[in-house]
Amino acid sequence: MSTPFARSTHRSTRSAATAMPVAARQRKLLLILALGLLASVVHPILAHAQGMMRVGYAPAAANMPLPAQTAQTARTAQAAAQPTTIQGPNAIQMQIQQQLQSQLDILGGTNEAGAPRASVEVGPVDARIANQPCDQIDLMLPAANRLRGRIQVGVRCRSPHAWAAWVPATIQITGTYYVASHQLPPGKTLDMGDLEARSGDLSMLPPSVVQQPADVVGRVLVTSVAANQPLRAESLRLPIAVQSGQTVKLVAEGGGFQVTSDGRALNQAAVGQVAQVRTANGNVISGIAQSAGVVVIQF
Repeated sequence: MSTPFARSTHRSTRSAATAMPVAARQRKLLLILALGLLASVVHPILAHAQGMMRVGYAPAAANMPLPAQTAQTARTAQAAAQPTTIQGPNAIQMQIQQQLQSQLDILGGTNEAGAPRASVEVGPVDARIANQPCDQIDLMLPAANRLRGRIQVGVRCRSPHAWAAWVPATIQITGTYYVASHQLPPGKTLDMGDLEARSGDLSMLPPSVVQQPADVVGRVLVTSVAANQPLRAESLRLPIAVQSGQTVKLVAEGGGFQVTSDGRALNQAAVGQVAQVRTANGNVISGIAQSAGVVVIQF
C-alpha cells in the first residue's frame, strides 16, 4: 500500500517528464522560425550576387600582428598602414575602373599597336551613398566570361558605415572577327577565300563569333551564311573523316612502334571523334578518326 508521500512524488515526476518534451518542442519551433526569417532576408542578396567575383579593399595590415620592433617603429608602421578613406562618386568610379581594366587587360591583352583591346566606361553612382566616407570597400565584379557590354558592379562599404549599391558600367572590346565574303551554302568546306576580316566592338557581337582563321578553314558549314554576316562557331562542324561501312586504314601506335592494318568502319565519325572498326579477324576496336579514311589507336 503506497503512502500519500509516495503518490505525490510519483505525480511530480510524471508531470516534469511530460513538461520537458513540450519545452523542447517549443525551442525547436522557435529555432525553425528564426532560421526561416534569416533565409528570407539573405536569399535575395545572394541570388543577385550569384556569379559575381568579389574584390576587397581592406585596411592593409592594420589588424595583423606586427613583428618584434621598437615601440617608436611600431607606431610609425601602424600609422603608415592606416587605410585610405574613399569618399565621393569619382573615387568609387575610379576603383571600379581600375579593377575592371585590370581584369580585362589580363583576359584580352593589347592590340597590334600595344594599346588595350578593352575600354571601360563607369556610370553614375548614387551621390547619397557615395558621399559617405568608407575605409573598407568591396567590389563584386561579374564572372570573366560576362565582362562585355553593359554590366552591373556591386559596391559595398563595410566600415565605418555599412551601405551597398549597384553601379552600371559599359565595356567595349575592340578586335578582329571574320565574316562571309560572299553567300555561303550549307555543306561547304570553307577556305580563306570565303572569309573577310573586320574590326569592331566584339562586345556587340555574339560570344561565339569567329576571331581566328584557323577556327574556320577546313570546317564545314551547317547552315547557310549571307555575305558580310559574322561566322559563328555553332554554324561549323569538323569534316567527316570516316563513313559507316567504309574500308579504313587502322593505325596502332605506341612507344617506338607503329602497326597498320585494314578494317571496316562501323559508324560515321568526324575528325577527332571516336570510330569503331571491325578488323579482319572479327574484333571490334575503337580509335580516333584522324583524317579521311584513317583511324588511329594509341597505346
